[in-house]
Amino acid sequence: MVSNSVILPSSRSYLDTIDLQVAQVHIIFILPHQFGAYTRALAYIEWLTPLREPDPFSGLRQVSWLTHQLQ
Repeated sequence: MVSNSVILPSSRSYLDTIDLQVAQVHIIFILPHQFGAYTRALAYIEWLTPLREPDPFSGLRQVSWLTHQLQ
């Protein structure tokens, strides 16, 4: 999960109030030299939808793959 916050306190009530989004990192890579002098690593990330309300029976939050239309 990705958060805009840098430090996450262990308080459960705090975690319920921050904005989290689930993502899957597929690969981390560095560009070959012929593409320039960009020295930082890049990542291919696939985003999922924001967390939905917990399921009343399991308590788990549901997500699905985010499409290019942001739906």
